[in-house]
Amino acid sequence: MPPSMPVRGLRLDVGLKFDFQPSIGISAKRLETFGMDIRSFREPLKRSIQRVLAPSFHTNFADQGRPDHWQPLADDTVKIRGSASPILVRTGLLARTIRQFNIWSINQTQAAITDLPQKVWYGKIQQAGYGQASKGTLKRLQQHGAAGAKGAAKVAIPARPFVLIQDPDDYDAIEKVFEEWLIERMVASKAFRLSGA
Repeated sequence: MPPSMPVRGLRLDVGLKFDFQPSIGISAKRLETFGMDIRSFREPLKRSIQRVLAPSFHTNFADQGRPDHWQPLADDTVKIRGSASPILVRTGLLARTIRQFNIWSINQTQAAITDLPQKVWYGKIQQAGYGQASKGTLKRLQQHGAAGAKGAAKVAIPARPFVLIQDPDDYDAIEKVFEEWLIERMVASKAFRLSGA
């Protein structure tokens, strides 16, 4: 499946990755005219993850899908679990893991979740969904007591995306993080003075 189209310069790829298109590094050349030497955007990327994306992804779990609610659990799953909700929270491990900063890879111009930790491997299935399970996936589902694992080769699991940037709220908040960081850089470089400063 091709990556999604960029929205406001942010792109969320199918592989749980977001980056800036066009590269923010290109924009940094324009900022040199302000007398600033910006070579890395790691700090605002880090702040965007900590202040915006990690909390937003956690809210996706709390709301059981945003902007659209996730499809309900299968009847067999409900029987095994004893309840129909919360949909993706059985132990809470996936919801806790998705808030962790250490699952992100950050370089000078982009931040990405390229893979989920092995302990929450099933999150990839929930994020993207699947039609027919491989034998390896079926074995893992059975080992973990997943509902309907024996018949999973015949059953489609709907996508329940929890790594999902909310438009416009998350985009607005990320833009604000970058604006604040650029103002800090301008003030620190003494290239600009804020009125009243």
